[in-house]
Amino acid sequence: MIYSSWRLLAEAVSVLMESAPANIDVDEVHDAMTDVAGVAEIHDLHVWTITSGLISLSAHAVVTDHHSDTETLRAMREMLHDRFGINHITIQIEPEGFEERPIPV
Repeated sequence: MIYSSWRLLAEAVSVLMESAPANIDVDEVHDAMTDVAGVAEIHDLHVWTITSGLISLSAHAVVTDHHSDTETLRAMREMLHDRFGINHITIQIEPEGFEERPIPV
């Protein structure tokens, strides 16, 4: 009973801390995303569990000028679903040379 309780508590803490799921290697996800045709760079990559069994991903993807943003996004989403089982995906597409600056308050 203590073992089962400990496992449940550990899973709950992991969800609350928005930790990457134990079965997901974030470096492998990063590499797989950069292997998609048209992707020049991936940054601000986060993978976490919202609730038990629901893995989420957010990232910024720099897409080369000669590739379609729509097709590149579709390819990344399909790959993330098929290879890693990630279904809740938010990807911000950025053009090459885009410089992210702080927004003045």
